[in-house]
Amino acid sequence: RCCEASLRRDGVQPNLFFGGQSVFTQMRRETYSLVPQELLGSDYDSRMNPCPQKVPYSSFDDCLRRLAPILASNTQKTFTYAYWDGIDDLSHRYGTRSIEAVQHLFALSDMLEAFVAQFKGADVAIIVTADHGLIDSDMAHTIQMKDHPTLYDTLALPLCAEPRAAFCYVRPFKVAQFERYVREHFDGVCDLHRSDDLLRQGVFGLFEPHPRLA
Repeated sequence: RCCEASLRRDGVQPNLFFGGQSVFTQMRRETYSLVPQELLGSDYDSRMNPCPQKVPYSSFDDCLRRLAPILASNTQKTFTYAYWDGIDDLSHRYGTRSIEAVQHLFALSDMLEAFVAQFKGADVAIIVTADHGLIDSDMAHTIQMKDHPTLYDTLALPLCAEPRAAFCYVRPFKVAQFERYVREHFDGVCDLHRSDDLLRQGVFGLFEPHPRLA
């Protein structure tokens, strides 16, 4: 998703990394998915979005134009998913409180208000939600691994997941060194948790853990 490289083109199949079952495969009704034109057919889209009826769009306004007839023309129960990444993109580039992100948010709100009004009284439920939150950070509150070579040396892989909740794959024979370094240098900054403890606490989700996590 972040560059032009394609793992699938290099022989790596997405299902090796993305397990689970898509909501589209569990639906017992006709489904539609509105996808940004530039994401359609990507490795991520192909694996995570198996919807049989995908509708590409070029802008948020174009997304609503293509969504309206889908909602208006169906007499049977359907499920339609539309994804928009404008707020996410602008917040990453300029900050969550930037004029660019705030203006875009108000523009989306105005367009959605007019769009929803078209279906007043219709048998249509429209749910607007976000897949994650965003906060601003600065370099003064960012830990640079290059400044901590001793800590970096304890890792089997580079830090992954996301910056606020980094996953640390520690070399088995350097666990004590890793934990000691974090406690000595990042006290009051980082909370240290073992993954098996988080699994037992249900932090990664409810019910039985996936076999690959257990």
